[in-house]
Amino acid sequence: MTLGLIGLVAWCLPILGFGFGVAAIVAGVRALNSSERTQALVGIVLGATCLLLSIANLIAGAILLASLRK
Repeated sequence: MTLGLIGLVAWCLPILGFGFGVAAIVAGVRALNSSERTQALVGIVLGATCLLLSIANLIAGAILLASLRK
């Protein structure tokens, strides 16, 4: 869950947000069998959200850069 929260702050830098998002998903999946199942699910959801926001930010930046070069 902590990696997902950090990732939500770091998504504006696509490389950091992508890394934290993937790490949060992996850690959440590994923790699903523990007693903290709810926190693991929250970590997976936050990680996926961070990953999607990072990808959207990366695409928006690429489109902006392409439009500036014309």
